Amino acid sequence: MNKKLLLTLSAFSLLLLGSFAFISLNEDRVYTPRVTEVEGASGYAQYLATVRGNEHTGTVAQEDVLAVLDEIKEQSSLKQKVDWPLKWEFKGPDNFGGRTRCLVIDKDDPNVMYTGGVSGAAFKTTNKGASWRPLTINDDNFGIVSMVQAPDGSIIYGTGEGSYVGVTGGENGTPGFNGFGMFKSTDGETFAPIAGSTGFGNINVMERHPVSGDLYAGTSGGLRRSTDNGESWDLIRSGNCRDVKFNKDGITLAYIGGVIYRSTDATTANSYEILTALGGSSRSGIAWSDSDPDFCYVVSVASITFDGQTYNSALSGLWKSSDAGVTWTKEVNQISRFFPPFTIIGLQSQGTYNLAIAVHPRDKDRVFIGGIDFAEWTADAGPKIVGNRFDSPINPFGIHSDKHYITFDNSGDVPIMYICNDGGISKTTNDELTNYTDISRGLITTQFYGIAADINGKVLGGTQDQSTMYLENESFPRKRARTVLGGDGFHCEISQFDPEIMFAESQYGNLRRSVNGGDDMLSIWDNRISSSFASSNRPTGYFSNAFDLWENPNVVDSVTTRGANEGDEILVDGRIYFATNNGVWMCKNAFGERFDPVSPDDTSMVRWFRVSTVRSVHSLETTLDGNSLFITTTNGNVFRIDSLLTAQFDTLTLPDANQISPTLRQTEITDGLSVGSRTVTSVAIDANDPNRVVATVGNYNNTNYVYITENALDVVPTWRSIQGNLPRFPVYHAVISSDDPDVIILGTEFGVWATSNGSSAAPTWAESLEGVNSDEPLPRCPVFDVVQVKSKTWSGPSIYAGTHGMGIWESTSLLTNVREEPTATVDKKIGMVAYPNPAKDVVRLNTDIKGDYTLTVYNMSGQQVLNTTGANNGTISISVESLVNGNYFVEVIGRDAKAVSKLIVQH
Repeated sequence: MNKKLLLTLSAFSLLLLGSFAFISLNEDRVYTPRVTEVEGASGYAQYLATVRGNEHTGTVAQEDVLAVLDEIKEQSSLKQKVDWPLKWEFKGPDNFGGRTRCLVIDKDDPNVMYTGGVSGAAFKTTNKGASWRPLTINDDNFGIVSMVQAPDGSIIYGTGEGSYVGVTGGENGTPGFNGFGMFKSTDGETFAPIAGSTGFGNINVMERHPVSGDLYAGTSGGLRRSTDNGESWDLIRSGNCRDVKFNKDGITLAYIGGVIYRSTDATTANSYEILTALGGSSRSGIAWSDSDPDFCYVVSVASITFDGQTYNSALSGLWKSSDAGVTWTKEVNQISRFFPPFTIIGLQSQGTYNLAIAVHPRDKDRVFIGGIDFAEWTADAGPKIVGNRFDSPINPFGIHSDKHYITFDNSGDVPIMYICNDGGISKTTNDELTNYTDISRGLITTQFYGIAADINGKVLGGTQDQSTMYLENESFPRKRARTVLGGDGFHCEISQFDPEIMFAESQYGNLRRSVNGGDDMLSIWDNRISSSFASSNRPTGYFSNAFDLWENPNVVDSVTTRGANEGDEILVDGRIYFATNNGVWMCKNAFGERFDPVSPDDTSMVRWFRVSTVRSVHSLETTLDGNSLFITTTNGNVFRIDSLLTAQFDTLTLPDANQISPTLRQTEITDGLSVGSRTVTSVAIDANDPNRVVATVGNYNNTNYVYITENALDVVPTWRSIQGNLPRFPVYHAVISSDDPDVIILGTEFGVWATSNGSSAAPTWAESLEGVNSDEPLPRCPVFDVVQVKSKTWSGPSIYAGTHGMGIWESTSLLTNVREEPTATVDKKIGMVAYPNPAKDVVRLNTDIKGDYTLTVYNMSGQQVLNTTGANNGTISISVESLVNGNYFVEVIGRDAKAVSKLIVQH
């Protein structure tokens, strides 16, 4: 493929402000910690509140989630009872984990361990973490944050991450994923719900009493106890309990309602006394020494002002007790430049989101602390940051940023420390416990926001705190990915014209482009759009920025069918639409050269033009022909921009960066949608009829979540609900099958749902979770993005689902091996000569194309300026009098061939 007008790459080293990139020579990992660029975990909480929370409260009530689960059960009889069952297969990745908050080492065999994903399934290893396999992928008990082993060997886990993601207190009121109660396994393989536990709220921590063997659970509804190996639970103390720990003698320390309690009788509520010497905090973690039961430690975070900036959850102190928690000494004061484990100085702290502490099992004076960084305190050396955040197979000192739990296998000659983090699980590899390695192979808990796929089955995906990653479909039987852009990843795009070209973004608007398959992801800004940025390292205020790639479908189909011709890279007219703080912008020449401020060029370089003033944008979707753009917002609005292909975009016509072409037409088309201030999460446009559009809506505690219009291009479209029997949960994305418009596929809060009668007044929706392998169904976890790709114009689409907790899944059920008869079959390319050239009045085209033809003339911006049809017996003649002086491409398509020629008009 001719790439003369594409980006000319030079040696380049990308350094993000305040961050470093560590590149693995083995798995090509590049990780840029989220908090070096953003406000930390608050962005994640705000995003979930935007798409999930009640629009009035910003939170999700537990009763709303439980009501939805009841509706899903009622619909179970319809499951897969459709005549086009989608069947799914795990696509990947299997070499990246996701956020992990718990780990149980089997008390009888340290080779066996259990863990779970915060929006995924339970997992098990029998080889110390060399590989993992899912246990509960067939179930609906997702969202694991705590776990314990009962004295009889049973494994129990608790669900609900709300106490760590935007919590407001109590059993309700959080944008984070709610808890569905506790689940228990007596065989280490299958789990069943514990009756009555669904009302416990978020189950933050679970521990076993070392003397009585009773089980304790710290929940957002209080501290609870079980005396029958988890079969039933009693409430000991009310209040949000986020930590509880026991020494060997059973003395209890618990963090409840913002303070630390101590008790010598864990069963009696009145025995819990507040340790006033420790004060209150935003969050505290507790650790007892195994080698000396009198030694215990508490690390706390609180709102701290440091160097003129206030951090909401920075280190407020590390306390030590050597008399089993009766008296305390403060060993480390509040945050300093030398010791900020929960903070990136100058940006943000997030100790309420990630905080872990543990004492070395054989050294009571050595304490490990996990936050953004990994830290250590010893009686001799005091506090220090150890290791670094850039985990990689060739970096022995790296642990993925954001640590949540620390535990030890103390059964061998040397203890092994395990650290649960936002990238999965790491363990120590040396006697000193100073070297680490990731052990997340098979721990498929990555949380995807957006995905894109090319015609070859390669997939790009943006994840929460695990970068934007690329699955190249070349690693069977492993399903590995490599990182192409660090930080949080969101929307992404792969060109169907040239799959080497791809676009990705990290948090707060850091959009990047690659023209070499992700090897380099470089900025594509120019001086126009950059003038609107909030700052150079934080272009926008959106945690996730909507963007959409449009390519001329005729050129894409032509390349797919016949291969590329010279000039196709101009005719394809690649455009990126991107939402910023001050509206929506369009990148013209999205496949062109990088912007050069010394010698700017409108025709060959990327150039940005503002097309709309709409703000609070959540999604963008372009019609197939590229002439209209749909914009949805987080406050219940839908807009349409028209005349995009005929509008003039150049710096002479629009010299001011914020100017919008006067020929563009913007229409609000919200009337009749009736969604209030909820987030309109997506629109899906029928590839066969741009007037037929489906809109999806988020936010719990509502009735209708899917709408359709058959006159979307009218001034006032008519919307109607097609909720049908669909449960009342947030719907995040929709696609309309390009081959069968009655097939509509939804990504929802609980997996994928679909209908095969989407034109009906009340479609019948059914769960679509069936796996190619019966024991590996698509998980019933959130699906934020669904895309379809046709590898051939005559085949059906492949469907890809990006789950937020269990990786990417693919369905090829809608593919067909029966070749359709196209209206104009074009199987070969032939030559064509234009003369005179330059042409003044008339140009003649000498071509071997005979019979009926379609002739199109494009300018150098890829815009169609002339179109005609006719029948050729030898030479085609056309008038160029209406064309302005300049360079053009002429394309002639016949029954079974295509010809392209360059043309110069010079009057």
